[in-house]
Amino acid sequence: MCLIFIKPKNANNYLTYERFSNALTNNPHAVGIVYRDKDGINIERFVKPENYKEEIWNIIKDKEEFAIHFRYATHGILNLTNTHPFIVTNGLCMMHNGVMNEFANLNKEWSDTKNFVEYFLKPYVEKEGIGIINDESFKTDLEKVIGSGNKLLFVDKDFNFSIINEKAGVWKDGCWLSNTYSIEPPYSSYYMKNIPTDGTAGKSEYDYFGYYDQGYFETEDEIYDFIATEIENGYDTGDEVPFYFECEKLDIKDDELIEITSQIRKGITSGNSPCLWELIIDERDFKDLLIDNNKKNYF
Repeated sequence: MCLIFIKPKNANNYLTYERFSNALTNNPHAVGIVYRDKDGINIERFVKPENYKEEIWNIIKDKEEFAIHFRYATHGILNLTNTHPFIVTNGLCMMHNGVMNEFANLNKEWSDTKNFVEYFLKPYVEKEGIGIINDESFKTDLEKVIGSGNKLLFVDKDFNFSIINEKAGVWKDGCWLSNTYSIEPPYSSYYMKNIPTDGTAGKSEYDYFGYYDQGYFETEDEIYDFIATEIENGYDTGDEVPFYFECEKLDIKDDELIEITSQIRKGITSGNSPCLWELIIDERDFKDLLIDNNKKNYF
């Protein structure tokens, strides 16, 4: 999930306390802030941010310029090292919303974003200079590298900012959000143990509890919408959620992916346009999930 929110100078703060609280509940693992005050640009990070809720709110509530990242962990240990924003080079930091599976296993203690910054982005930016983030060709190429389901925010030492895949987010009252569902009240959710595959459960910070907002659906439309969102974010399987799906990775353009996921949101599971594709769903789990979640007092 995750959420990036930026309030530029002279914008109204769209992130009310209620929206801030929802974002924190929906993304409970870490929070990072970059903001400007009389002393210049500052960065603060918090793991298990619910313990620091009022402190975090007091930092941002009256700031003229700030950006905040709410983390929902998918890869890497829960620690400050994996908490956004990441320093790309001196005078430049970056936040990410989405999943970049291709970078996830380079260093398994690091998040996919941390690996992306250290192994891919940092060497390039240090060679070309900070100004490269505003180069349109670079931005276009970077969008192709990360895919349409991922969004990046760069902020420099003067609080100049650049957004990659800006259109995949939304502007509200002069502020930009990487998604809107994170600021909505959370669904009643399964409370699930996140069991890592490397056998470290109970032995390290890998062993944590996490809310899964996909745990509560009342209609088939809601499930199809979630599957489409997962695919847009880079997943080709859904075996870590209460239902299962498989979708072969397709070498297609972003606008073609949008067309396919648009069809999925309508309940369509296969098609010939823009290419031959098929979504495979475990129908029994799919139906059982709806039955369970429509029972009274489920949670």
